[in-house]
Amino acid sequence: MPEHIRIGDVAPRVQYVGDGVRTAFPFTFPIFDPDDMELRVAGVPLAGGFLVASAGQSAGGYVTLPSPPAPGVTVTLRRRRNTATTWRPRCARIRPRSAAG
Repeated sequence: MPEHIRIGDVAPRVQYVGDGVRTAFPFTFPIFDPDDMELRVAGVPLAGGFLVASAGQSAGGYVTLPSPPAPGVTVTLRRRRNTATTWRPRCARIRPRSAAG
């Protein structure tokens, strides 16, 4: 039986400062799919052009950029949250309380 991802008490966000050399940035939080990773360079979200390794692993992984960010530029890795749900309340109609009690 495959092992399930364990969600630990780890912040789903990490920041680095570019040095003009480094292209691989580790993250210690789990993600289920590479599309769950949000990457920002200098505060600007990147829509693609980077590689996410070890999606589906409890220990996290690495994001690799094709070229190193300039020295002093902030690199932010963040787990995207999927807020869609299929849950519906049993009683879809909310009844207001009467004024009498």
